[in-house]
Amino acid sequence: MGLPDDYDLCVESTSRQSSSTSGYCNSIGGCQIYEGDCDTHADCKGDLVCRPNVGYAIGESDTTDV
Repeated sequence: MGLPDDYDLCVESTSRQSSSTSGYCNSIGGCQIYEGDCDTHADCKGDLVCRPNVGYAIGESDTTDV
């Protein structure tokens, strides 16, 4: 996302799925928006893309890919 670690963002209030396990998104058939931990763009549903190390933007670990 390119924002500093201390920025607060408004996001949808939907529940998010998160796991630090490699391959998690692939194992559930692809992650939706603000879900992770993805490894590649192919791990995301539809035309969503995987952004590395931006978990802080949704209250997750800095190293979570979303």
